[in-house]
Amino acid sequence: MKKHDAFKMTVPNDVSYLPIVQLCVRGVSKKFGFDDSDIYKIELGLEETFMNVIEHAFEKGEDSAFDIICKRIPKGIDIIVKEQGIPFDPNRLPHYTLAADIDTASASGLGTYLIKKLSMKFPSAISVRKGKRLIL
Repeated sequence: MKKHDAFKMTVPNDVSYLPIVQLCVRGVSKKFGFDDSDIYKIELGLEETFMNVIEHAFEKGEDSAFDIICKRIPKGIDIIVKEQGIPFDPNRLPHYTLAADIDTASASGLGTYLIKKLSMKFPSAISVRKGKRLIL
């Protein structure tokens, strides 16, 4: 891997930074050769992950930050989210199933469902000594 095949940003745990993060990841994805269709999927998976980190990894009002790293891999991109928030296991989130009638569908677990569908592999949460690392 070349030294320019990775991009890292540190982001405050504030939802208002999401558009900036998406813009940066869009630019990196273009640089890595992804087309608009793939970039849309990358952005959507990132958005769901970003929102889950904000919602589940930090206490309400906590002033903290986390890292997002985009790394080129053969035939793809790894998006690594590293944070030092509250312990969290994405496998314990509610399981989402598509309902025949949208009016009766529950949104619980929808974000994780979308991340699974948009990623080639299910995001894996890896505990590190100081916090967690989630790889999409």
